[in-house]
Order: sequence, then structure tokens, then C-alpha cells
Amino acid sequence: MTATLYGPDEADMDLFRVQVGRNKERWYVDPLPADKLGAPFKAPRPSVSTVKNAWPKHLGPWIASETAKAAFSKRNEWSKLTEDQAIDFIKGASDSSRDDSAARGTNVHKIMEALSRGQEPMMALMVNAAGYLPSCRAILADLKPTWIASECIAICTDEQYGFGGTLDAIWEIEGRNLLVDFKSRKAGKHGAYDEEAAQIAAYSNADYLIVKQDGEFRRVPVPRIDGGLIISITPE
Repeated sequence: MTATLYGPDEADMDLFRVQVGRNKERWYVDPLPADKLGAPFKAPRPSVSTVKNAWPKHLGPWIASETAKAAFSKRNEWSKLTEDQAIDFIKGASDSSRDDSAARGTNVHKIMEALSRGQEPMMALMVNAAGYLPSCRAILADLKPTWIASECIAICTDEQYGFGGTLDAIWEIEGRNLLVDFKSRKAGKHGAYDEEAAQIAAYSNADYLIVKQDGEFRRVPVPRIDGGLIISITPE
């Protein structure tokens, strides 16, 4: 059995990512020596997440809903503030919800990566994701995937349309290689969206992956991809 490909550790990621623009978006570079798969480049390529965020999301109703829920549930807190303080407190509700979701998603990814290595996730560091561990175990027990790759950097070097990103996993299931994207959702909020399918399509068209093997960073070919799989993960 071929060993699972793993990407750089989180502590190594600053070698391959830079912050761009006033929003400090994380774009990708490749500083590795030239080989048959590619050559180093310093002009950063946008992350797949950055490109995906250009997709129309129509978030107005969601922002209004999050703001209204915060205004009601935290009324005892903001009622003691001045008008300006209360407005600032309430209007940041959607940003807070977004940041909480992003942190939860990061931790669910860490759970899956730990399980891919046969390790127990460090749940003490993942308080907001603890309820997702049983679901993650159940998914793996049900689908019985062979892990081909986990958290590898994917690079497309095209000067006009190039990109970088960190794919979640490539699984082999019943003879098919599937590029997998894990999406954590709130309880009862299963779903998959067009931009998430586009994200999988982007990774499948990368020129190569960057992995860490025996303590060294290497470019490797993208494994054969037969399809994509979005896994919507909720606590239940």
C-alpha cells in the first residue's frame, strides 16, 4: 500500500503562503528548487478560497438574521450600553458568527487529519468542534476510505489563471479516487454548494502537489482523480 501523502505542517506554511492586500488574504508561492514538475515562483497566486469568494453569496438575509438573533438573545447585555456602543455590539454579530464557523471548520479539518494518521485528536484544543468527533469517526467507519493524500498544497502555475490552495483529502473508495472537501455545518444544516464543487474542480486541475516527506518538501504529481466528494459534517 502506498503511503499517504501529507502536506507541510502548519508551522511550515509561511514558506508557501504570503498575505496580500488590505484584507491580508493568504496567497501561495513556491520557493522550492526547480525540478521536472515545476520551478520556483515569487509572484503569488491567489488561493482557491479567494477565487471562490468572488462567487455571489447573497448574504444579506443571513446577515440580517444573525443580527436579529444577537439583538434578541443578548438584549440584557446591550441594553446597558450607550446607543453607539449597542450598535457596534449588535452589528458585529454576523462577523462573530462567521469567525466562529471558520474556527470550527479548521478544527474539524484537524480532527480528520489526526484520524488519517491513526492519532487521537487533541480535543482540549478544539472545544468548538468536540461535538463533531463522533460524526467524523462514523463517516470513516461507513465509507472506509484509503487515504491517498491529506492537507497537501495544490499549485497551478498559469500566470493568468494560476492558483494555490490546501486540499482536504484524496480518498480511494471502491477503486475510485475522489478529491474530498470537508464542510462543517451547524446542526441540521446539511448542504453542498456550487462554489464548493468549483473548489474541488480547481484542485483537480492543479499542476502538482507540495508534500512533506522524510522532513523535506517536494513536488509530486497530482494523483489520478476520478471524481469529487463534498462531505457535509454536522454534530448529528
